[in-house]
Amino acid sequence: MMRFYDVTPARSHRRIDIREHDLTALRQHFAVVLQDPFLSPHAGENIRFGNERITQADLRQAART
Repeated sequence: MMRFYDVTPARSHRRIDIREHDLTALRQHFAVVLQDPFLSPHAGENIRFGNERITQADLRQAART
């Protein structure tokens, strides 16, 4: 999906050629999710990870989403 390697065939199930998309714009829609065991067992802390400015309301909305 992040196009580190070009895909074969390049068309998705919607018949969109992924190679036609701007690579920088495409990668802005993805995030890295670490699978290391140092993450907290609490979902809220993991959602907030790296951004202490996230409010409780934002945290609840992110969890619902």
